[in-house]
Amino acid sequence: MDQVGLRHGLRRVWQQKCRSLALTAEPALVRVSGVVIHGMGAWRPRIEQFPEVFEAAIGMRLFPGTLNVQLDTPLPIQADFKILGSRIGEPDQDMHFEHCRINGVDAFRLRPFQPATGDGGHGDDVLEIVCSQELRPLIPRFSCVTVEFPRHSQPGAEIPER
Repeated sequence: MDQVGLRHGLRRVWQQKCRSLALTAEPALVRVSGVVIHGMGAWRPRIEQFPEVFEAAIGMRLFPGTLNVQLDTPLPIQADFKILGSRIGEPDQDMHFEHCRINGVDAFRLRPFQPATGDGGHGDDVLEIVCSQELRPLIPRFSCVTVEFPRHSQPGAEIPER
């Protein structure tokens, strides 16, 4: 199946399973729903090679890998902190992190960010979730999940380094 067919199929899954959860917002909480999709495996080697950098910034050892959640509409990140890419050998790309809960489990949204272009990662319509535990056994691919973001920072605010 090509990428267009896959995205169309995911949109159907989202519409059938996740529509009732969609995007809800309260002053201090944003809740979104999406479909778990297969990732590329790009974060596993980074997390395995630099576990101390991530642990120092996040306060916990991360499971090496991400769980990717396809949203129906983009959700720009409101990062709580960032890790400079130079700390993991990627000087052209920083990592922004936002606290979240996925199906009730504490986690972080990781969003690569290239300061020169503003791009990075999959884009704002795919959430890359990292956590201290492996999420895949708890949340199967193509299932509908809810991700909650307690919003502490203001959009456009300076993002602290860790």
